[in-house]
Amino acid sequence: MSLLLLAVSVQQSSAFYNPQTGRWLSRDPIAERGGRAMYAFIINNPVRGIDFLGLWTLYPPDPAINTVICDGKGDLKVQIGTDNDKNTSSCRLDCTTAHEQSHIDDIKATSPDICKGQPEGQVVGATGDELKATEKKAYTADIDCIQRWIDKRKKGECTCGLIDLIQRKKELWEERKKYE
Repeated sequence: MSLLLLAVSVQQSSAFYNPQTGRWLSRDPIAERGGRAMYAFIINNPVRGIDFLGLWTLYPPDPAINTVICDGKGDLKVQIGTDNDKNTSSCRLDCTTAHEQSHIDDIKATSPDICKGQPEGQVVGATGDELKATEKKAYTADIDCIQRWIDKRKKGECTCGLIDLIQRKKELWEERKKYE
């Protein structure tokens, strides 16, 4: 039986892990001091969540949401969800796409093979510190996109509602603050 000894810096302790069974042979030395949500890294879904590197997790398909999904060919693509209001302007949807594309750029930088062998529609989401970093960047991309549409509207280059765009930009700033 081969064992892998993992050194843990907390209290000079260590934990033993058996990679053949996928089980820890001793308790986590920091126990719940690392946080009460033991499955937070996979959004409290240990059965369906897969967290290969501790950065990104795969979730079951959810066609209702705007997100990044596996394309079934080993790559990533943007999914515009079915829950969007049918009156959502093309300008806002363009910016939603920019938001999700920002996530794709981050995923490809850290976990380029996450969708290899995965079915189409598998949702790819961030976890932990990666979630904060990627959402902050994605909301910035979304805000910048909305500002470009506001500028175009002011010049008469598009028909998107100016008040709607300004309100959306304000909402996005509020969402971005959650990831500071």
